Amino acid sequence: MDTVVGDNVYDYSIDGSYGDYDYDDTLHGDYSYDGSSFGAYDYDGFFDGGAFMAWFMAFFAIIVIVGLIVCVFKIICNWKIFTKAGQEGWKSIIPIYNTWTLCEIVGLEGWYSLLQLIPCIGAIAALVLKIVLSIRLSKCFGKSEGYAVGLIFLDLIFSAILAFDKSEFRNYSSEQQVAN
Repeated sequence: MDTVVGDNVYDYSIDGSYGDYDYDDTLHGDYSYDGSSFGAYDYDGFFDGGAFMAWFMAFFAIIVIVGLIVCVFKIICNWKIFTKAGQEGWKSIIPIYNTWTLCEIVGLEGWYSLLQLIPCIGAIAALVLKIVLSIRLSKCFGKSEGYAVGLIFLDLIFSAILAFDKSEFRNYSSEQQVAN
């Protein structure tokens, strides 16, 4: 064996081998480890060719499909909530207009939905608006404060319950506004 540096068997050699480990065996299916080298395993089989890319693309495709299913289910739930509240269901699909309409459903001014468009503070405004809308929406359908917490943290589940249960919409009255 012609070594590049020194006479140590673990030095990198010109033929591409490292120590006593024979890479030719691993290329032909012999993945045994003889203990003579520093754990030089052949990981190239996983990263070579298209195997890694195929696994990555399959994982990515599954994530995209699950995401689309969740989005479609959320649209269906919002559509049902809007129709229960006396609004047209298509209003729940348009991004800013759905928040405007939801503000009007729960007794707020619609322009509050535009606060989330302000640069730098829009995310904070959207979070505060989400909390206020969740609390008021739960009260409009006769639900408790605990249900509002569920709407805040587990929106998909509690929106589905709200959309498909037997609860009826009640306008957000002035007495409820004074209580908040």
